[in-house]
Amino acid sequence: MNGACIGSRNTYYKTLKDLDEWGFIKYERGTNRWKTPKFHLPCLYKSDHLLIPRPVPLPEHLPTHIIKLITESSKHVTENLPRWLDDLKLEDNTKPTLEEINAYCQSQGYVLDGQYIYNYYDELGWKDKNGNPICNWKIKLQTVWFKPEHRIKRTTVTAYEWHEPNN
Repeated sequence: MNGACIGSRNTYYKTLKDLDEWGFIKYERGTNRWKTPKFHLPCLYKSDHLLIPRPVPLPEHLPTHIIKLITESSKHVTENLPRWLDDLKLEDNTKPTLEEINAYCQSQGYVLDGQYIYNYYDELGWKDKNGNPICNWKIKLQTVWFKPEHRIKRTTVTAYEWHEPNN
């Protein structure tokens, strides 16, 4: 919905239904709210092969400062792309230590067995139960392990006694 700039769920599904009726897409709803719907884009052209658009030459030459900007930007991306891709990968040094897990749980106000959590993910090779690598262990703790029943219970004083000074 956000990608289509449609704010209303009803408008979104009505639009999908209309596109399906008009033959622009084939749409099957998911079995429930959490299942992904299926989309099929039928072939809308009659040719046996897809025509690939050819680049069109510019009517006038680009100014030198624009060519320089384009060249420098592509050089920057080409030089840094391997490093950026390596930063996205899960590396051994991104695995938390047992002390880090315990400290983070404590700082967020939860009482959890850090040893159990560490052993659980260490056995899985720091992947979740679906086999996807854990890129941010703090978010994984927040979404999976931080539950209301694990909150640190704070005692508060609800009644105060008032003493009058003796004169």
